Amino acid sequence: MGENNSSETRVAPLGMFLLDNHKKVNSLLSLIGCTDIDFGEFHNENGIFFSEKKNGKIVRSEKSLQPPRYHLENILRTICSIEKAKLFFIKKVETSKVKARDMRLHFAQGEIPLEEAIDAITGNNGWANLETASHPDLFIENETHILLVEGKLTEGHTTKRVQYIPHRSQMVRHIQNTIEYLEKRGEKKRIIAFYILPKDFDGIDNLKQKQAIEEDLDMETVPILADIRQKIIDAYYGCITWEDISEKLGIVFPAIKTK
Repeated sequence: MGENNSSETRVAPLGMFLLDNHKKVNSLLSLIGCTDIDFGEFHNENGIFFSEKKNGKIVRSEKSLQPPRYHLENILRTICSIEKAKLFFIKKVETSKVKARDMRLHFAQGEIPLEEAIDAITGNNGWANLETASHPDLFIENETHILLVEGKLTEGHTTKRVQYIPHRSQMVRHIQNTIEYLEKRGEKKRIIAFYILPKDFDGIDNLKQKQAIEEDLDMETVPILADIRQKIIDAYYGCITWEDISEKLGIVFPAIKTK
C-alpha cells in the first residue's frame, strides 16, 4: 500500500481526532444510521486502539483479538472431514518453516490424530497455529459498547481469506473474535462493526446491506456456530465513506497519491 496506506493516511487521523473529541464518535455512528446510541466516554489509553507512527516509530498499535479455541478445533475437524485435506495447506505451506510445514502435511495426510492436533493448539505449537489474531484498524471500547472499523483505501476489495483457509472473511473474524473477547471477560456489550471505504469502492452498495455479512457467513470454509452467526449479523452495520467522514467531522485527509 505504501504512501497510500489506509492505516496511516486515513485511520490514524480519524483515531487521533476521536482521541481529542470523544463525543464525535456519535457523529461517526450517525453516518451508519446508529442515531439511537450515545457512545459516551472512553479511556484514551486502554479504550481506543489504532496504528499510529511518529518519526517512523510505532507509538500506538491496533487491538489484537485472539480466535476462539472452538473455532480452531473446528478448523481441524473440518480438515479431517475433507477427503483431500491437503488443499488447506498446499499453496503456501512451502513458505513456512520446515518443521511446521512437515507437521501440517503429516496432519493433512492423516498421520497425526485429531486429539493430538487439538492438544497442539492448547500448547500454542506453531504447526497447529492455523489462524492468528485479527487486528481491526480501529477499536474503541467503553463500559457498554465496542466499535470495530476495518478501513480500505486503494485495495479495491475486502479481505476474504487467511493463509491456509480458502474463505475467511476479515470482518467475520473481527466480530467473532470480539464476541470471544467479551465472553472470556464475562461481559455483555453492544458490538458495532462497519467498513470505511472510498466512495468509488467496488461493490460498496452491497456492503451497506446485512446481506453482505450473511453472504460471507454462507461462504465460510469452516462453518460458524448458529448462535455466533446471529451475533455476527447483529453486529454488522455496513459501511460508510472516507468522504462522508471528512465532510461530517471536518477532517482533511491527505490526497491519494497516484503513480
